[in-house]
Amino acid sequence: MLSKKQGSLETLIGQDSLIRGELVSKGVVRLDGSVEGSVEADHLILGRSGTVKGEMSAREVIIDGTVEGSINAEEMVEIKPDGVVEGDIRTFKLVIAEGAFFSGHSYMQRAVAAEESGEESPEAAEKDKKVERIF
Repeated sequence: MLSKKQGSLETLIGQDSLIRGELVSKGVVRLDGSVEGSVEADHLILGRSGTVKGEMSAREVIIDGTVEGSINAEEMVEIKPDGVVEGDIRTFKLVIAEGAFFSGHSYMQRAVAAEESGEESPEAAEKDKKVERIF
């Protein structure tokens, strides 16, 4: 599901499609087909029938298909219950649903630029406004 922050779907790679090489796009990209190579976009959604053999890079990545390769996400990686990831993940926030499969290393990153300048990150400011769940 797309959040208001992500915007609307701009690129769709259909279930019967195969791309070999590099895919670079702005905005939201949904992959229901296969990609053998690297994928880069603002937001990536890998559908249940989608497969990627290569590196994925985006601000936000949602996996419901199969990935064989590394994932780099500035904000978040979410692996849905049917998602399979075999490779390393670098991100600020990692969500793995029950039933999902992940084999690799995860590297959690911090918002370094905001911390070094003494400014509060947007996530930290938002956290201060919310009541935390402790259970």
